[in-house]
Amino acid sequence: MEHNFDPGVQFLIENELKALKISKSNMRYSEEVKGFAVSLHLYSAQAYEYVRGFLHLPHPDTIRKWASSCNVEPGFLSDVIES
Repeated sequence: MEHNFDPGVQFLIENELKALKISKSNMRYSEEVKGFAVSLHLYSAQAYEYVRGFLHLPHPDTIRKWASSCNVEPGFLSDVIES
């Protein structure tokens, strides 16, 4: 599989294969899938819902929960500086 697909697409395929074996409530997403989901949702919530109809992606409420755990106080963002 590694030779047939671009690494940028491979994590989505691996996510789909994993989703076939696990129930939605027990699904754990890789950092790549999380990053893809957050980026797509930030660009367009409608596009995210459309893509979510074809791929197993986290619910928008889950994305909001992930975003709420970030430190977003005024000033320098320590999470960004550490990254």
